[in-house]
Amino acid sequence: MQKTLHTGALALLAFLAPIMGCTLAPDPAPRRIGVHMGAERAIFNSVFKKTAFLCSTNVVSLDMQDDGMLLRANTGSMTADFAHGVIVNSGTQILTARHNIEALPKVFAWKDGQHININYSEVFIHAQHDLAILTIDPGLALPSFDIASPDRVGQKLFTYGYGVRKCVLKSVERTGSARFYYHNAKIAKGESGSALFDTRGRLVGVNISRTSGGTAKAIMLDDLIETARSP
Repeated sequence: MQKTLHTGALALLAFLAPIMGCTLAPDPAPRRIGVHMGAERAIFNSVFKKTAFLCSTNVVSLDMQDDGMLLRANTGSMTADFAHGVIVNSGTQILTARHNIEALPKVFAWKDGQHININYSEVFIHAQHDLAILTIDPGLALPSFDIASPDRVGQKLFTYGYGVRKCVLKSVERTGSARFYYHNAKIAKGESGSALFDTRGRLVGVNISRTSGGTAKAIMLDDLIETARSP
């Protein structure tokens, strides 16, 4: 059973700790996440504003800086973790990997020149696939991706995670209403839920995993393509 220390108990513990010869663990230094843009700075500037960041509950702020992203947390005993999501449907939904929202329930998105903590009213978990759809307040008017299907295997695409990376579409599979896109970008821990998009900045899929063969796997659903397709 988890117990919560009240303010008075914490104050007493802080007073007694030096007397007893021990010290309380300080809050951790902000966690800096490096991003690598290379020649893709213009693409990065557009895409990251349409990206949501799912964070551990101890993260209190998220700041994008020239050399990376800064996560600030409020506890010394828990790592500040995060993953990605993509904003679609005119800013009313966030797509991410299911395992992200289960472990990282706090969501930040870009609004008025900064990342703000936003609430979501509903979470739809796709029964068969590692995909979650979060419903958010349309009044926030968040920037969002248009959605498009790739033209062909071999098409040049991009991923956005720790920066923008070029990749090539290797194969496409269908399972019911889901389309799986396999590409050759290296997806690192924390990049699940990130965008796979075309040269026009339109969302193709949501990166959810790596395969044993070394390729990355992204997913998109037919009904999302129909309701949020780019004109």
